[in-house]
Amino acid sequence: MSHAFMARIRKSIVSDDLKSYTRIPFGPEIIAVMPSSRTVRGWKHRRHIISQSFLRAAWNAMADQWTLYWLKEVASKVVKNKDRLPPDSEGIRNPNLHMQRFASEILRAMNDNSGNLFLDDGPENSGIGSFSRKMDTLLVLADALNSANEKFITVRDTIVERLKESKGNWGTLAMEHFEGNKALVVPLLEGTTDYDALVKLLEDLQFSTGLDLDKAENQKIKNPKMLELHAEFLRFTEGKDKMILRFADLIVRFVNGR
Repeated sequence: MSHAFMARIRKSIVSDDLKSYTRIPFGPEIIAVMPSSRTVRGWKHRRHIISQSFLRAAWNAMADQWTLYWLKEVASKVVKNKDRLPPDSEGIRNPNLHMQRFASEILRAMNDNSGNLFLDDGPENSGIGSFSRKMDTLLVLADALNSANEKFITVRDTIVERLKESKGNWGTLAMEHFEGNKALVVPLLEGTTDYDALVKLLEDLQFSTGLDLDKAENQKIKNPKMLELHAEFLRFTEGKDKMILRFADLIVRFVNGR
């Protein structure tokens, strides 16, 4: 079996609805270029400036807009190893699987985009991810309490207590970074005076803590561009834009650094 054929039959990482529900593993090419390494404080990780979960959320918001034409169009521009793209004959036998394969390769290209990656302290990376996900759960909780007609003071105090009780994930060193963020955020939440202000703060925290900016002097040039692209992706995540043409163009610019 040729290497080209083996590359083409990689397992789909999206479901029948073309949405991504599970974490995307790094591919061998990016692992070779940016290998993890052990340090005194744990590991250096490949870290996304724009988190994978955020990119997947934008993708999932647009999943129902994809057609085979647009999947093939984007894949042709962002997938470097064209042997990984499925042959046309597969589309005749199984049209939905055919689209899943194209979608999977595009998502892999997005995940492995070196312009959105840097190597740095792994525990800090884990702490950032854990805290960002906590903001997600607090937003859901705030909405549920408000929908149940709880008084604002009850909503705010419940959110604050839940955050105080949380400890983050992925080990002691990651939890140190989580606790640092928590110490800054609790007083801000306690200072909110109405429901809209509380939600706006949680959304701002969700937005900002999900960004993991590269601090290396020779790499900081990546940050402004990624912040700009992050804001563009957010429009699709929030449903403010549903045009597949613009989303396809955004993915191409994101992966190819334009």
